[in-house]
Amino acid sequence: MPRFFFDTFDGLVVFDDEGTDLPDRAAARRHAHRALSDMMQSAPDRGSSVQFRADVRDAQNRRIMTATISFAIDETD
Repeated sequence: MPRFFFDTFDGLVVFDDEGTDLPDRAAARRHAHRALSDMMQSAPDRGSSVQFRADVRDAQNRRIMTATISFAIDETD
């Protein structure tokens, strides 16, 4: 089973040095989606705009995808 590494960026950079065994790239994509959703939900109120990113690397240390989620609130008077 392939191993994928998920580096996350949310104002803090966390490099994954353990990885996760997943069956394929589609599963890695779902994992990245869940990770970003969890990051968004657990983040403290950071103001009107936030962005989170996860870079997914394969076992050869090649970046194979980048997932990004952002949230913005524009208030009017």
